[in-house]
Amino acid sequence: PSLEGVRSASATVGPRGIDGSGATLFVALRGEAPGPPAAVKRISNPSFPLELTLSADDSMMGQPLPEKGSLSIHLDGDGNASTKEAGDLTAAVQAFSGTPITVILENAAQ
Repeated sequence: PSLEGVRSASATVGPRGIDGSGATLFVALRGEAPGPPAAVKRISNPSFPLELTLSADDSMMGQPLPEKGSLSIHLDGDGNASTKEAGDLTAAVQAFSGTPITVILENAAQ
C-alpha cells in the first residue's frame, strides 16, 4: 500500500543553511512498532505548497509500508536530519495508508 496525497503547505520561508543554501525537507513514516522508519523521503530546496506521495519506492530495505503509523516532517536549515537548529520546523501526524494528509508547517514565533 502507499501513503498517497501527503501535502505540505506553508507561506513560511524555509530556514537557510549557514552557506545560504536552501533548506531540506525530511519526511519519515514509522509503523506502530518501535524501530527505524519504514519509509523516508528527502527533498532539497522544497517550495511550498508541496504535494508528495510516499510509496514502496521510498521504503527502507524494501519492506512493505505499514497500514498506519506516524508521519514526521522536518524542514531543516543545515540539511542534517539529526540536528535541530533555531528556525527548523517540525510536525508529526498519524497516517493511514491511502488517506490524504495536509500538513501545514508554521513558525510558532510568528
